[in-house]
Amino acid sequence: MKKLMKNKKVMFIIAVVMLVMALLPSGVIANPPMGSGDPPVASAINYQGQLTDDAGNAVVAGNSIEDCSANVEASLSTSYTLDQAQEGTNYSFWFEKTVIRWQEFKPTQTSLARIDLYIHKNGVNPGNLRISVKDQVEDVLWENTVFWGDIGTMGWIEVPVVPSISLEPDDSYYIYVWSDGDSPSIDQRYFWGGQTNSVYDRGISSVESGWPGYDFAFRTWSSLPCVDFEDLKLGP
Repeated sequence: MKKLMKNKKVMFIIAVVMLVMALLPSGVIANPPMGSGDPPVASAINYQGQLTDDAGNAVVAGNSIEDCSANVEASLSTSYTLDQAQEGTNYSFWFEKTVIRWQEFKPTQTSLARIDLYIHKNGVNPGNLRISVKDQVEDVLWENTVFWGDIGTMGWIEVPVVPSISLEPDDSYYIYVWSDGDSPSIDQRYFWGGQTNSVYDRGISSVESGWPGYDFAFRTWSSLPCVDFEDLKLGP
């Protein structure tokens, strides 16, 4: 009897071992994977609550904030804040590599995060669009290139200012626009739309001497400045 029970125990152990060996290749039983390093860290933080400073004041307006110390971008659900705008378009002036146009504006916000321009493009490739922002002593604060293929035939183009730049409210700033290509004919060039007898009263344009009261069509948007998360706390 003892021998029979011993044989049954051995048979049971063999059956269990065979079951384990059969399940291993199928993935039902497997060792956890070994990591090759630290776990990945999310590059963006999606936060739907309200950010506040140490005094409990809400931090608002802007589409993103940057952790200055760790260079971590945090995407917020809020949008850009419109600052300056002249949206009328009843006449356009052309520009090219050597014909540069500009529009003055005086912000009420303390940052510039995006610029919108009303552009008309003739031809397939009149060159890439160049845009810069200068202060009142003509120092270049920011400059960028917009690929010609990303610009439609006519309409608003949105140009992010990355990183955003700091502005002094009520000081004069200038948006410069030109292209990096020559314009041999009207069929191969850009035009910047604008408004005659414009009601915009916080700046003039580069054609003011010949066309007084004309302003190019533009919009400026503000955003949050670079903020250190150590100075912020999450509110309810």
